[in-house]
Amino acid sequence: MRNCQVLVMVLVWVCGVHGDSRGGVDTLEEGFMFDDITNDTALDYYEGSGEFAREPFRDILEFPVCVTDEDCEETSVNTGQDHRCFQYMCYPWNKVGGGLPFRSCKRRSDCYELMEEEGGDGEDGDCYRHHDRRNVFAGICLPPSEMLSCSEHKECPPHLRCTNFYCGEPHYYQALRSEACPRYQDSFCQDLLLGHSCCFDFSGELSPNSLDWKMKCCDQEVGAPVILPEDGIGEEEIQQLDSTLSEMAVLEKNEMFCKAFSYQLMVNLSSCATFTTTTTTTTTTTTTTTTTTTTTTTTTTTTTT
Repeated sequence: MRNCQVLVMVLVWVCGVHGDSRGGVDTLEEGFMFDDITNDTALDYYEGSGEFAREPFRDILEFPVCVTDEDCEETSVNTGQDHRCFQYMCYPWNKVGGGLPFRSCKRRSDCYELMEEEGGDGEDGDCYRHHDRRNVFAGICLPPSEMLSCSEHKECPPHLRCTNFYCGEPHYYQALRSEACPRYQDSFCQDLLLGHSCCFDFSGELSPNSLDWKMKCCDQEVGAPVILPEDGIGEEEIQQLDSTLSEMAVLEKNEMFCKAFSYQLMVNLSSCATFTTTTTTTTTTTTTTTTTTTTTTTTTTTTTT
C-alpha cells in the first residue's frame, strides 16, 4: 500500500512540473534534467572549462603547491611546523593554537555540516587522510567534490581542475604548471596533465653556475624539448644564455639547443658558432694558351761534273 502511495505522489509531481513547463516533456528534459550536469569542453585535457563557482579558498602563499612531501620540506624548515602534502598543498597538519582554515578530523563523522569559513556550504563533508597515517595522525575536512580522484579534467566539476590526481582549485593547478619537472621524465608531465614533455627552460632567469638547470613541462611533441627565450632579449641576457650553454656542453645537447633558437639569436652565441651554416662560393677562371709552331725544311741539291 505504501509503495502505491509513493507512486501516486511521484506521478502527481511529474504532472505538476509537466503542466508548469508549458513545453511538454521535451522542455522538462532540456531545461531541468541536463543543464547542470554537462561537462563537455574543448579544453578538458589541459585547461578544463574555466568556470569558477566561488573565490579561491586555499591560500597558495600560506599553503604552497606540492606533489610529494619532499616539496614541503623547505616550508617546514622556514615555519617550524611539520608540513605534509595534502592532495596538492603543503599543510601544517599538527599546528597548535588554531588559525587554520580546515577542520581537523580522523573520520567522516568529524566533518558534519561544514561551514563556509571551513571551505564548505553547510552540507556534510568528508575526511581526507594523508597516506602516511603512522606519522600523520589527523586529516582535514573537505567538501565531497574536492575528495574526488581524477586522471582528466573532465572527471571533475566544471569549477575544479584535476590537480595531482585530485579535483582541486584552479589556481593550484596553474601553479603546478610552473613547477620544475624531473629531467627526461616526460611521464611526470603527462600523468599530471601539465604537458607532453619535460623541457629545458631558457625562458626565464638562467643559472650558469649551477648544474641543476631549469626544467619545466611543455607541450612540445615534435622537435627539441626546449622552451625558447623571449624574443628581443638584451645583450646581458644573451651573454648569460651563452654562459649557460657553455656549462651545459657536458650534456652534449648544445646542437639541439642552438638549432631550436632563431638564427638571429644563434649567430650571437659563441657556444653555437660550430652549428651556424656559412656558404662560401669560389669562382675559378682558367686561361688556355695555344702555341702554333711552324717548321721550315730547306733542301740543297749538289751537281758533280
